[in-house]
Amino acid sequence: MTKTTGKRAREKELRLKRIQTLRDISDGNLRHSFKNDDDDHDDEDSRNIFSEQFWNHIGREFHLKVNDGLDSLLTKEARVKADAHAFGIEQETFVQELMQEHSRRVKEDGYTRVSIAETAKENELFSSKREYERKSGFQRECQHLTEMIEFLDEKCGLNPTWSLVFDNYWVLARRVEKIVQEISGGKENRLNFDALVWRVRNVNEEDEKRGESNNTATMTAFTPHRDRQPKDTRKSFREDESPKYCTIWIPLTNATCENSCLYVIPRKCDEGYTEGDDDTDLEKTPLEKCLKDKKAYQNITACPVDVGEAVVFTHRTIHWGSKPRDNYQGEPRVNVSFGFSDDSFEKAYLKNRNGVKVTEDAEDVQSLPTLKERLVLIASQMIAYHERFPPKNFKALKLLKKIHDAGKSFLDERYREIIETEYIRATSMLAGRRKNENGDEEDEEEDDDDDNEDDELDNALDAMLDAKAKGRGDDFEDDYEEEDDDEFANDPNPDDCSDSDPERPYEVTEEDVFFGNATEEEIITAKNIHRRSIGKEELPMPKEREVSRVNVREHWSEYLKRPENKEKVDDAKKLLGIKS
Repeated sequence: MTKTTGKRAREKELRLKRIQTLRDISDGNLRHSFKNDDDDHDDEDSRNIFSEQFWNHIGREFHLKVNDGLDSLLTKEARVKADAHAFGIEQETFVQELMQEHSRRVKEDGYTRVSIAETAKENELFSSKREYERKSGFQRECQHLTEMIEFLDEKCGLNPTWSLVFDNYWVLARRVEKIVQEISGGKENRLNFDALVWRVRNVNEEDEKRGESNNTATMTAFTPHRDRQPKDTRKSFREDESPKYCTIWIPLTNATCENSCLYVIPRKCDEGYTEGDDDTDLEKTPLEKCLKDKKAYQNITACPVDVGEAVVFTHRTIHWGSKPRDNYQGEPRVNVSFGFSDDSFEKAYLKNRNGVKVTEDAEDVQSLPTLKERLVLIASQMIAYHERFPPKNFKALKLLKKIHDAGKSFLDERYREIIETEYIRATSMLAGRRKNENGDEEDEEEDDDDDNEDDELDNALDAMLDAKAKGRGDDFEDDYEEEDDDEFANDPNPDDCSDSDPERPYEVTEEDVFFGNATEEEIITAKNIHRRSIGKEELPMPKEREVSRVNVREHWSEYLKRPENKEKVDDAKKLLGIKS
């Protein structure tokens, strides 16, 4: 007699399968062909992350949806539906005179705080159903996203940026684009799809030092940095000093000095803002130059913002997120950021969105990215920001690359090159981390993973050599960021604070090899050390620049003759059964 499963039990079973699929993404255990699969069968859908049905089932309990009946190019009617669906920003907040004042502040200070939505009275916290109903549509939408982000973070171990699969963010980005354009100098600054989501909470120091990759332990705010480091800084501004790149930082929960908010250095205190940073100065970082004396520290500005507000800042503004107060017990800081760029400075990451303009009818709006475009963008962003959001293991990184490869034709060529290079860096980072953490005892499954990792690391080194041969080895400089001193305690090159002087002689580390700071000979030497360790044939050195080699036989002969090594030699002879 065949046993049947009730509908409710079946739905619960499928939900657990979908949650497990999300965990498998984090662990790198998802096995999928990554083809467009429109099959609506429940069993297949529970593993198909490219299925709208999969994400709509995940988002149902949080009132979030993917492609909820929105046409590829939204009509007026579809826009009305979208307005009711997500982020009901009141048009009254978009006031011309106010925007002009914000524009002035962005030019003079490098940042401004702006209201983007009407909120409920006093923006207070709500604890009952009646109080919840008093919330504005914007606040409720933010709460839904915050709950989804908590679910992804706590239950699935996924970075909050994965919540970008849902329509709500892209409807919001489309709306605030008008505000950013007014503030930052015109319609040339369009959404470029550099988007990230954070959930910053208290992290104990032990977990932070270990760098655990469960996302909840590593989801700390960014340390001081600039968003972009153009070669010619002045060309990244227009003649009227309006920036060609701006970021809007939108809180989904109130961002306070207690739970983490943005801090900035105003333009007037930052000599490198328009002139550019002097990479040859290894004595001081750009932040240290801004903080020359005690009085200068008073220029550091906190930017707490409530739900319904946002911070807009330029690509040259030094900014960072504070750590939550040590004994803070309230809600974590949750926010999303979007980048907006002039095509002459940086093209949109999604190729199909480059050059897309609003139609002549001002009431019409741009299309939202497809689900596959969103997933490819999310995976690519996780690779690009691997240092800030480390993948849990090599398999997880490889899965991100597989998703990226499945839709890399969607991506702008320059952005695609950046992701390829960052993947090489991420591969080396994981290899180094695993080497430091693993003991001698490993099971067979781990041995298989090691073989795959060795092959992929070897491929990554080949790719780095190819990139350097094509002149792209040093193209992708990391943004300026001041790190904690203890991270460099064992650095053999403590004075090498940037990639700006690759010709300066120094001891070559694995990081130097993968970050493009070493010569071709040094890279091949390090590569051969790795190849020897896995039993592969060594690569030849370039003939025109042959590197001198150590005579191993002569070296060991001298070693054995030294008096201080006599006991070691005698012990070795006994062990090998060699008579003196």
